[in-house]
Parts: sequence; C-alpha cells; structure tokens
Amino acid sequence: MLEKYLKDRKEKNSEIHDKDLVRENIHLVLGAAKGLAYLHQKEYVHKHINPTSFVVNYGTKDQPAPVCKLYNLDIKVTQTDGSSSSLTYNFGRDNWIATELKSQIKQSRTNRPLLPYNKKSDVWAFGCLVHYIFNRCQHPFDDPSSSLALKQIQGKGKVAVSDWVIKMISKDPTERPTMEEIVKEITKWDDYMAAVL
Repeated sequence: MLEKYLKDRKEKNSEIHDKDLVRENIHLVLGAAKGLAYLHQKEYVHKHINPTSFVVNYGTKDQPAPVCKLYNLDIKVTQTDGSSSSLTYNFGRDNWIATELKSQIKQSRTNRPLLPYNKKSDVWAFGCLVHYIFNRCQHPFDDPSSSLALKQIQGKGKVAVSDWVIKMISKDPTERPTMEEIVKEITKWDDYMAAVL
C-alpha cells in the first residue's frame, strides 16, 4: 500500500529536496491522478481517497519509477445532474473527507451526508494526498505549522505544487480543478523534472 511505502521511505530518512525523490513523488502522484481521472471520466467517484486507497507497483525495466494504482474501490455512480448514488454508505477516514461533507456527517445520525458526494469531493481528498506524499506523510490539516510546506517545482508557467494543492483543497468545491486538469498539470511537472535530471 502507498501508506506503508511512504512511511518505510520516511524511516530511511530520504531527503525531500533530492531531485530523484521529487521525481518519484511526481510519478506516484501522476499514477494516482490518472487512475482517479479515469474513474471520473467513466462517471464514477471513488469517495475513499487516502494513502490506503492505492498500491505501489515497483519499477520495471520499461518504467523504472514506482507507480501508484487505485486500490480500495468503494465507488459511487455519478448521476447526470452531478449528484451521486452510493453503492454503500461507508465513508473514508475522517480527515480525508471533503470539508463540505464533514460538517454534515457530524450532524447526521445515519452518517450519510446531506450533500451528494461527487467528483469535487474526490479532488479535495486527492489534494490532501498530494500534500501527504510531498510532505513525508503529513496531512495538510494535522499540523498547522507544516501546512502546505511543499517543495516548489519551477516549470512552465512557474507553478508550484503548493498552488495546485491549495486549489484542490479549496473550501468552495466549484473552485477545485477537475482530475483531467490535474493530470495535465502533473504531466508538466514530470516533463520539467525529466529535462532537469
């Protein structure tokens, strides 16, 4: 699982400023983003995005960097009106649930959110995952002093990883990018790092 992979790597004291490690993080995030974008393209939402929702395929000859793949699929079908119907009503770990749903879950006796869980909720949790990967297993809301202390990758347009995480975890779901937009941006980071190394 991704969580174990990252924690094992953290114990080995790998430095986050190491270019190889930054590129590895990008590969992990890109693999996760592509999987989630595929689900969204097929009109599904995942609803359990967190480090235990992915497995890591270790490098091969053709793809030397480890790649993240979706795992824990408790998906929901997205309706044409943008709402979703759940295949189950189990929700992910509390600090991985989008802010707009968290307060409603606390108010509900049935543990069912009043707002529909949708693609933008997945994007919020994915933003937390990106932060978690780039910040040595630190969730963005666990410790305010370390929040969004992401390594910047200066590429085309000089966009920082932290800028994208801020967009993904916006309190307003309408301000969050789509997974397709996120994949395009992370691909730019990967292209930039390939040129630098």
